[in-house]
Amino acid sequence: MKKSLLLIAGSVSFALVLAGCTLSLAEDVPPPPGYEAPTYLDVPEVIEGAFPASLPNAANGAALYPERCAPCHGDLGLGDGPQASQLPVPPAAIGNFELASQRSPAQWYAMVTNGKIESFMPPFSEGLTDQERWDVVAYAFSLSAQPELIDAGASVYDANCAECHGVNGEGNAEGATDFTSQEVMVGRSDLDIAAATLNGVGSGMPAYGDELDDFSIQAVTAFVRSFSLLPYVDDGLPESVAIEPTTEPTAAIARPDVSETPSADTTEQPQFSDEPLTGEFRGIVANGSGGELPANLKVTLYGYDHTTEAVVLTAQARPDGSFVFRDVELVPERLYFATVDYQGQVYGSDFVIADFGTMEYDLPVTLYESTSDPSGLVVSRMHLFLEFPEPDLMQVVELVVITNPTNLAVVPAGQTMPALEFSLPEGAENLAFQEGELGDRFVTLAGGFGDTRAVLPGSEDYQLLFAYTLPYTRRLEFAQPLDMGAEAVIVFLPADGLTLKSDQLTDGGPQDLGGLVYEMYVGEGLTQGDALAFSLSGRHPLAGGFSISSDTRSLLLGGLGLALALAGAWLWLRERNSIAGPADEEEFETPEDVMDAIIALDEAYERGEVTEADYSSERSELKSILAELLDE
Repeated sequence: MKKSLLLIAGSVSFALVLAGCTLSLAEDVPPPPGYEAPTYLDVPEVIEGAFPASLPNAANGAALYPERCAPCHGDLGLGDGPQASQLPVPPAAIGNFELASQRSPAQWYAMVTNGKIESFMPPFSEGLTDQERWDVVAYAFSLSAQPELIDAGASVYDANCAECHGVNGEGNAEGATDFTSQEVMVGRSDLDIAAATLNGVGSGMPAYGDELDDFSIQAVTAFVRSFSLLPYVDDGLPESVAIEPTTEPTAAIARPDVSETPSADTTEQPQFSDEPLTGEFRGIVANGSGGELPANLKVTLYGYDHTTEAVVLTAQARPDGSFVFRDVELVPERLYFATVDYQGQVYGSDFVIADFGTMEYDLPVTLYESTSDPSGLVVSRMHLFLEFPEPDLMQVVELVVITNPTNLAVVPAGQTMPALEFSLPEGAENLAFQEGELGDRFVTLAGGFGDTRAVLPGSEDYQLLFAYTLPYTRRLEFAQPLDMGAEAVIVFLPADGLTLKSDQLTDGGPQDLGGLVYEMYVGEGLTQGDALAFSLSGRHPLAGGFSISSDTRSLLLGGLGLALALAGAWLWLRERNSIAGPADEEEFETPEDVMDAIIALDEAYERGEVTEADYSSERSELKSILAELLDE
């Protein structure tokens, strides 16, 4: 029982921590199979017409940042927060000068507001006010600001810019940009400002590329930015991160190509020098199963610009497994990784992202001997989230996490055969997967399905999210055969009149997840060949007229304690389902049905599970339906 309590506590508390953290279901990238590219590399979108009503307060943002952002992005914005190592994609290093220079405040504001679930970035449109989001953005930019650079830029500005743009940046001359205008400046990155200074803008703004050196360009860029985003300087920063004065330009804002003059309204990023930057990629291929390395191994290096393949190079590994790719063109933010094809399986390195100043990258690859026997695998955790999207129907969302404690990769026995088999309860329909589909990665089997993806050695490296429906009115006998032993099973059930009974599951008590109460049931030590079984009874939630708000759903799956579930499961479900509102007249056959719905809604409101606005709206609509039924 002690282990059960620890499991419950860890599941819920970890989810609440991750709820404010950058989290990604990334876009698929060809080989190796299942390799995913981090979509946070994409240029963020902006919210049209959005700009702060007043000057963003970086000091206020500094107070919000530790709780909302630092767990993933780190105290200094270097992507090294305490939760960063638990994410499948590194959080963006927003404190990195090179990255921040390429982003506009409007882009980061849109990211904070809307989030990017596929990149494990939650939205803060509800948790933070509009001004607070701008304040956080201001503080995020201050993490990479260099006060000494700003001070140096003041003199450059006074000598070259103040006559037209004004001492305070307000734009004195006709057509001169007002640097204090939030509406104008939030859409411009530091690279945009640097490009305009170098190349000029139209006929009114001269080019300074021949008059100012790189340091002066960077300094005046930083000073111009300070008119609309005041840097936040914390005198309490540890000495180890204090910024030393510099007389050399930072590599981030390399002198853009001055061959093209931007128009006054350009938003394009400046181009870097035409001279290609090259680097070296090296690594060692190791046999994780302990055997000898096969001879004549071919290593392939891939480079991707987002999802576009840009580099494909092949080299032969030396007898000791080492390999090297020299003089490879480096493009900022290009993703690189190496792969080895062995015994029909593709093994890949971690990915690296090219950045300024790094010329050498290490891409070690581990391959394994293989087996088609899955008996050594174990289900570390099996999460079931019971959902009721429409009357007479229950949807089961399952997240299966598998550990391969052996030193062998479990692979399909044949080209069209699965590596793993999964049984489903009798009567299951509408099978769907978060990634892949039947006939592609997955194959149909009698009583279930199979997955053709290999399972590599490692703890909880394999995660599968899928869903299916079962008919449900007032009672259901659930029985799902287990093809592998399960160390832990967690079931979440809406606590609104439904009852679950099982000899295998222990009631973990109600859990408040995002304002809704869910009953959690926990089981341990289920063996292969057993069936996960429970009886479910009670009135269908929609038959009672109560629905779960979509704003709360994204938090509910955080209770599963997995970043994948938190970020991906509900987004995926919302795309698949169109949840009917509670006041659909066709759901109620008699006045008694409506009265039951009103009572259920009243009880939910008293428990704090429904907002006042939703409660008033739904109750009014239910009363209208009741009146119509009474008139019939």
